[in-house]
Amino acid sequence: MELWDWVWKQLNPQTADVRALTRSAHPHFTAASARDELVGRIRLIDNGHGGLETIAELIEARTPPLVAVLGTDILSISKFDENGVISWDGNHGADNDAAVVYAFKNSKVPKIWSH
Repeated sequence: MELWDWVWKQLNPQTADVRALTRSAHPHFTAASARDELVGRIRLIDNGHGGLETIAELIEARTPPLVAVLGTDILSISKFDENGVISWDGNHGADNDAAVVYAFKNSKVPKIWSH
């Protein structure tokens, strides 16, 4: 069975720690469902201010698995098995590593990795 989860993490550039700020409350049975919930959460937190809308639009336009970065925020949608183990199929592991490196730059230009 294929399950999907999203996680919104934040990098602390001074300590190199990455901690989860929020995550999906339940597993999703489709990538699209996980993506739609994450985009909805981003827009809820943004509350119409527009600062996060660009990253929401980038995520909404892609098919998971994916990783996106804005500043030190890292947002990912991953596939996992019924034991909760993330699937690192394809380039997803390398994409996660690249996202952390990009987050160290604390860039206001969003970037997304998906395949």
